[in-house]
Amino acid sequence: MQRFILLALSVLTFTFTASGNAGTEPNDNKETQQVHGPRPDLPGKLLINLGSSYFVDAPEGMKTKVFESRPLDLYYTYHFDIPSLKLSFVPGIGFGFDRYSFKKAVGLSYETTGGETNLVLDSIADVKVLRSKLVTNYIDVPLELRFVPNLENKERSVFVGVGGSIGYLFEAHTKFKYEDDGDKKMTKQREDWNLNKIRYSVHARLGIGGFSVYYKMGLSDVFQSGKGPNGINVTANTIGISFNGF
Repeated sequence: MQRFILLALSVLTFTFTASGNAGTEPNDNKETQQVHGPRPDLPGKLLINLGSSYFVDAPEGMKTKVFESRPLDLYYTYHFDIPSLKLSFVPGIGFGFDRYSFKKAVGLSYETTGGETNLVLDSIADVKVLRSKLVTNYIDVPLELRFVPNLENKERSVFVGVGGSIGYLFEAHTKFKYEDDGDKKMTKQREDWNLNKIRYSVHARLGIGGFSVYYKMGLSDVFQSGKGPNGINVTANTIGISFNGF
């Protein structure tokens, strides 16, 4: 996932640089030389959400570490302003990369009993557990309505936003780091883990210019109904900061 993020940021950087250099290179051929205007404005903006996620009403074994359960959202957004109402409608599309780091030394696995396979939460005691995570990756479609008092100068205006998003799960895996006889090792297992393919949530945002803080509340269960680990079902909430305007 880190390689994908670096590639995406590299492509964006190249695009912005190419746009900024358009019309600035000299041309010695006077017959073909053209006069270019200033760099055109991009039609949309990049929104980056950085936060901390946690499972709601999770049992002791499924509780997560606050500072290691860090989601990352990369959205392309467009702002439709409604000056008469001082409102801005902000739809978008992009990727949501969520990770949940368990506090306890536990991991997800499948267990077959009586011909029926169930998802279970196993305790791990035979090795020293350094980190155990569940990683979920989505394609998201966020929608937001913002009240912007100074809509003529949005870059310096405070604003309040409310909205929601719907996402489709395209990949999930667990990541397990441990120490065995003094050696640090890692295993990664890709499965669907009985996760819901569709997720939806609502959120609120308070900010100024391109910076804001937000709170997102999950409305859908993380796992399919009745198929969570040990039959447990949880929702997920997130609190974080955002950068919008690149």
